[in-house]
Amino acid sequence: MRLRISEKRKDIRYFVDMYEILRKIPGVTDVVINPVTGSVLLYFPEELGAPVLRSLQRIGLLNASSEAQRRPGVLCRMEQFFAKEQGNATQVRMVLTVIIVALAIHQVRRGILLAPGLTILWYLVDFAVSHMKAARL
Repeated sequence: MRLRISEKRKDIRYFVDMYEILRKIPGVTDVVINPVTGSVLLYFPEELGAPVLRSLQRIGLLNASSEAQRRPGVLCRMEQFFAKEQGNATQVRMVLTVIIVALAIHQVRRGILLAPGLTILWYLVDFAVSHMKAARL
């Protein structure tokens, strides 16, 4: 879980103190601080998520539910935007899949295989896997 504490950005003392507090939370396996960006990464097993979130709320680092704190990826946000507009997420998924395939083919034809072309194909595979998982539910 990533926590952003923008108002304390570059406050090294604050983040060192926060590190000490967070690593004592039961279930937290690792804490990585970055005072420059104002972020904290917390690592913990998924099954311990609820107790860790309660601990974060108790110390004042989490004001809303964990769902409100999660920021979906770019593709998920695009899908949500288009789904609101069109009302059919399956059609949006298909359109985005076609666009991603077209972009991948374009990059491959240009001879760009390692960076953008491969990245686009990675998004396509991720998209397809999430679509298959959603279809099973």
